[in-house]
Order: sequence, then structure tokens, then C-alpha cells
Amino acid sequence: MPERPNVTVTVHRVDGTRVLAVAGDLDLGTVAAIRARLGEIFADGATAVVADLRDVTFCSTAGLHLIEELRCRSVACPASFGVVVGDPISGLLRFLELPDGLRIYPTLAAALAPR
Repeated sequence: MPERPNVTVTVHRVDGTRVLAVAGDLDLGTVAAIRARLGEIFADGATAVVADLRDVTFCSTAGLHLIEELRCRSVACPASFGVVVGDPISGLLRFLELPDGLRIYPTLAAALAPR
């Protein structure tokens, strides 16, 4: 029997914003499970997307590519895009040269606040 990916993915809506919440590992073994849920986010013209990664415990380069893929798909919609992160991802994202338009928030409430 194949091993189940060490990730939990939920998609929900908060006042019109699509929230993709991920818990567990964000790596080569789990990104396919997350990509399978992206259609729910972009199916009906999302105008705001937030990736809630506070409960991610590990992020590989495959996870970083997925974050960039989400950002690019949001721009193409067009939709605003933000990432909610805690440790260990916040340090990693701040260390890297991030593309324009990648907003990083410490809490989901900050990401959902009107601008």
C-alpha cells in the first residue's frame, strides 16, 4: 500500500477570499496533492487568494515553486495574492529574493484585512 503524503489541504472562502490552508510537509511528495486542489481556488474567478502556510513544518524547493505557481496563477486571474507563514517558512521566504507581488503576512487576519 502506498504511503499517504504527510500533508493536509483545505480550501475555503472568507468574505470572497479563497484560502488554501496547508498543514504538514510542503515538498516533492506532497505538492501533487496540493495542486489537485488549485482548481477549487481559480474555478470561478477568484479576486483574492491567500495561502495559509502557518502549519507547514517543512518546505523544500518544490514547495517554493508551488508558492510561485500560486502567485503566477493569481496574477493571471487577476487576483491579489498573499502568504501567511510562521516558522520555519517565514525566515526562508525573507532570505530569498522574492518576486514583486508576493505579500507575506504573520496572521490570517492580517492577510484578510481590507486594503
